[in-house]
Amino acid sequence: MTERLMGSPWGTDESSLPIHIAVRAEEEVLYLGTAQVSQAGTSDSVLTDCELR
Repeated sequence: MTERLMGSPWGTDESSLPIHIAVRAEEEVLYLGTAQVSQAGTSDSVLTDCELR
């Protein structure tokens, strides 16, 4: 997940692919559309926070 959201260290660029966002609302899933990462952080190579727009 970290590589997909923050970019791959091997130079492959998946940032042109959309990130699809959905939320669970009780027993249903609501599709919200696509988003882009506006800010993300890691600690010891583990994703700790991510802001999407």
